[in-house]
Amino acid sequence: MTTSIQQGQGTIANSPLRTIFYNKASAALGHVDDVVVAVQQQKGTVGRLVYDPAMYDSAKNFMDKGNGVLDDVRAGKGTLGKALHDDALYNNLRDAASNVRDASAKLNSNEGTAGKFFTDRSCTTT
Repeated sequence: MTTSIQQGQGTIANSPLRTIFYNKASAALGHVDDVVVAVQQQKGTVGRLVYDPAMYDSAKNFMDKGNGVLDDVRAGKGTLGKALHDDALYNNLRDAASNVRDASAKLNSNEGTAGKFFTDRSCTTT
C-alpha cells in the first residue's frame, strides 16, 4: 500500500490534502532550521544560554539558591518553614479563622451590640 502511495497511485496519493500536508510540514521544518541556525549563531536567549558560560553559571546559581531556600523551608527554617511544620501555628490560624467566621455570623444575625449597631435604623441620620 505505501509503495503505491509513493508511486502516486490511489486516492491518498492524489489527494489535495497530501500536497497541503507536505507544504505545511516542509514550512515547519524550515522554521525549525531557522531556529537551529539562530541558536548556533548564539542569537536569542536559548543561543546565549547554550553557548555563553556566564549565562549558564547565572542560571545554575539561581537554581542553587532556589534549592537552598526550599531546603530551608523543608527544614522548618524561616516564616514559611515554620508555618508548614508548626502544628500550633496551624491550629492558631484555624481558630482565628473560626472566630472571624463566628463574629461575622453574629453581625449578620444582629446579635450583640455591634450587630444591632449596624442594623438599628435609629442610630443613623438621614
